[in-house]
Amino acid sequence: MKTKMTHAMRMELANAVRDRYAAAANKNKRRILEEFIAATGYHENTQSVS
Repeated sequence: MKTKMTHAMRMELANAVRDRYAAAANKNKRRILEEFIAATGYHENTQSVS
């Protein structure tokens, strides 16, 4: 059973991912972005991490 993420949970995750994404080498940014998309259910074209 899938549990829906609340807005607050998504924002908390986005803040954590933002720091990792900013510090990551270019080759790792795609993996971080894919993890974020999988966790939130967002579509790649509708979210922004930076």
